[in-house]
Amino acid sequence: MIDKSQAFGDDAPPPYPHSLKASSDSKPGLRPPDTSDPTSTSRSHSHSKRNSKIRVKPAATSRWFPTSIFGLSKTAKQVRATTQSVLRDLLSQARPSELEWISVLDSCAEACNAQGLDFSTILQDPFIEGYSPIYWAILKRPPTSAASVTVKGDHGTTPSQDPDALVLAILDACVPLNVQSIADARLACMTVSNNALFVRLGRRYEGFLQRLGTDVVLLGSTDVADTVSVKEQPNSGGAFTVRFALSQFQLRMRVSQSAKIEFIASGRLWYLVFCVAGASVAPNSHPGRPGEWLIALGLDDHSPPTWVDARLSIIGQSSPSSPPPSTPDPQASARKATTLNRPQPPKKIPNSGKQRPLISVPIRTSSFQISPSGSREIVVSLEKFSETLQNDASSYVDAEGTLNVQLEVHLRQTQELHPNCIIC
Repeated sequence: MIDKSQAFGDDAPPPYPHSLKASSDSKPGLRPPDTSDPTSTSRSHSHSKRNSKIRVKPAATSRWFPTSIFGLSKTAKQVRATTQSVLRDLLSQARPSELEWISVLDSCAEACNAQGLDFSTILQDPFIEGYSPIYWAILKRPPTSAASVTVKGDHGTTPSQDPDALVLAILDACVPLNVQSIADARLACMTVSNNALFVRLGRRYEGFLQRLGTDVVLLGSTDVADTVSVKEQPNSGGAFTVRFALSQFQLRMRVSQSAKIEFIASGRLWYLVFCVAGASVAPNSHPGRPGEWLIALGLDDHSPPTWVDARLSIIGQSSPSSPPPSTPDPQASARKATTLNRPQPPKKIPNSGKQRPLISVPIRTSSFQISPSGSREIVVSLEKFSETLQNDASSYVDAEGTLNVQLEVHLRQTQELHPNCIIC
């Protein structure tokens, strides 16, 4: 970090807090991200495409936005260093206000553009204690109950109450995301154990989730993306329940030979994958025959090892308990008409349907914990249920090809390993 007073000479910028105070009546061009549709991926590069120039004003009348931050910067190197310093100061605050972070991002983008610098690249550099700004923005994200964000529009300001506003604004300014930003964002979501934010970012930004190329083609847009929800049980020693909806399940198993989903629970980033034995995505050490269907449960990078005592259930679709009504019988209708004036017993509510039995599979560790990056994962055979799941008329896959799964997990050691479970 450079000494701003030396870099900018006599026109050095005022201290950062004073700059923020001076900016209260400025009207930056950057606006908060559109959070009305969390599944829509932002591709805006408005920050880096502006052609406006920095206007130099006398120090006595200069406003913080943007001249007072960058002063009379003469080199791209100085602008880059000042940009990083200002972003670091912003994220060092307890909870930056909406006006503060919009003003900072906007002015930094304009100053970088004037010097021919790519603001997106600078914003994704790991210059804050070894991490990029998005990592710290997620870690300092306000809780939902404390969020109070305003969105500026043509008719004034309206509250959005979106605690993810700063996170989305930074990521939108970073698009396209590089490997560093994706890794930092994933790690931060895991660190704060926020599955809802993890799922939201996965739907919004391409490349955030680990998806096979064939799945990207098959599933297309996020309109048919997998869904996952996590419910953690308080004071339970790490117990949680996860519900999945895997889109186009049978088609993915036939084409990609795999259907993978990721989630965050108990401070860990997990993956659950259905795969075909012998395929490139299948666990190599599993002794199953080629073509056998498997389930693998494992941990991603940076997740601490753990014991697992879990049960996976595949939820069947409801089916009618009685055949559909046939064509009305005229004689029966006549008999019914003669009894309309007679006292009738209370009507019974018909059973609209019944749930088919679940496919239930235990997933357990025994003498070894599972650990990250597939070095140790639990693999379970689905051979007993493969024919049922592969059948086009399977009652476990709905009309849109979705497979509904529930995973109940306790982080504890069990005495016995189920014969179908193999620690790879």
